[in-house]
Amino acid sequence: MRDLVNRFTQPDGTQRIPYGGILELGPPQVSFSHSGRAQLNFSRHFSENNQLAALAGAEIRQRIGETYPDVRLYDYNDELWTGVTNLDFQTLYPTLPNGSAWLPPSTTINPARSVGRDLSYFGNASYTHKQRYILSGSIRWDASNLLGVKTNQRGTALWSVGGSWDLSKEPFYEVAWLPYLRLRTTYGSAGNIDKSQSHYPTVAISMNTITGYRQAVLQQAGNPSLRWEQVNTFNAGVDWRLPGNRISGSMEYYDKHAKYLLGDNMMDPSTGVGTNFKINYANLRTRGWDLQLNSLNLTGAFRWETGVLVNYTYNREPGCSLAGKQKRN
Repeated sequence: MRDLVNRFTQPDGTQRIPYGGILELGPPQVSFSHSGRAQLNFSRHFSENNQLAALAGAEIRQRIGETYPDVRLYDYNDELWTGVTNLDFQTLYPTLPNGSAWLPPSTTINPARSVGRDLSYFGNASYTHKQRYILSGSIRWDASNLLGVKTNQRGTALWSVGGSWDLSKEPFYEVAWLPYLRLRTTYGSAGNIDKSQSHYPTVAISMNTITGYRQAVLQQAGNPSLRWEQVNTFNAGVDWRLPGNRISGSMEYYDKHAKYLLGDNMMDPSTGVGTNFKINYANLRTRGWDLQLNSLNLTGAFRWETGVLVNYTYNREPGCSLAGKQKRN
């Protein structure tokens, strides 16, 4: 506040900025969301030992977000909630120690609007045999308006397959102290996008506080080759429970291969793009173990449960030595 008063004090001592404080309200945000979903479910028992369940559907989503300018009141009275708004913001005043400028009518935040559209088709199915063998699979296709100059570049197909074996339901299983034991494994592909990126060049339009003219600042240079990040994951685990479900736990191993990850690319300064230009160039491999132990200590009016999770993971970029891997316990 003192800086503004001093800068806009005229050579004859006239003050263009009142002495009082300033009220600044953050930019209000408004969002409009629309979504639609259609889904079909199917379930049938073919016999006592065979069951099939499946579903298929589609989903479409749109979200529009709007951000409006801040509010600034000069000479603000926090008891009366009053302030001055009728200052002369059109005159170019000399400023101290040199130069000239207009009175700042608001903060530098300008109105913004963003539109996000997503389209998905999905389906999954599972087959159960004798209530102990389960085979499952899923597939989906996701698309976003942030990717791809052409329509067929905006989507990606994602899928997974898995199976489990309830070993404790086998006739030959006779381990009384471990009444429940299940083995499971899955493998699948997942995708991700960075909503701060775009395949088209984008600029931010604002008013220059010194010249008063409209200016455009490059936000993203645009990347027609932008695509979904992809992560392929293999997972294998075992679940177990002791009698009475007093103690239970699980142990699983996972191996993830991530590719087409977005990373900053160093650009030639003469392009004007700067260093914040992301491309799908990075790969990463992550492997690890998860061990979980749960116990039911007390039941009734007072219930006491405990849970312990221990995990170990390390990751590295393909081609890097294990000496540079990251570990976590």
